Amino acid sequence: MRRASGPKSSLSTDEDSAVLVGRVIRPHGLRGGVVVEPITDRPVERFSPGSVVLDPDGNPLTVRRFEATERAPVITFEEIGDRDQAERLRGLYLYVNEYQRRDLEDEEYWPEDLIGADVFGPDGRRIGSVTDVEIGVGQDRLLIATPAGPVTVPFVSEIVTDVDLDGRRIVVDPPDGLID
Repeated sequence: MRRASGPKSSLSTDEDSAVLVGRVIRPHGLRGGVVVEPITDRPVERFSPGSVVLDPDGNPLTVRRFEATERAPVITFEEIGDRDQAERLRGLYLYVNEYQRRDLEDEEYWPEDLIGADVFGPDGRRIGSVTDVEIGVGQDRLLIATPAGPVTVPFVSEIVTDVDLDGRRIVVDPPDGLID
């Protein structure tokens, strides 16, 4: 699961259909490459040559080249030909239209669909509500606002036993001491 929410764009299309997939960190080299922070669970697929992302104004950027590096990928867009043009992309958020998202597999959820859901214990007692989802390498974590303060709960099947998006309800069975 990857965080898909983020800064709102001013896309000329329906803003709610824009999904954040990356952020340009800085230019790279003299030929228009940029270092991109991917905000997607499959950056190689999302930024494969020929794929199109949108700037905040809805202008398309076509990926010409994707180069994986140790820290963050370097991406070259067809529309960007030199370092000066690449510099103007610095800090720019990159989007795709919602229909371009991949299909979710069983027991996968978009983070924004979990935010705001009420969280209950196995006994039916309300614990709080999800305020955010932290994406991790080994596991994701739910941030839950409780009356006693914020709690972070690993989003693993041993603890998160039921997710009902239609009912906006999540059931957790945390080990002793995790929430209380």
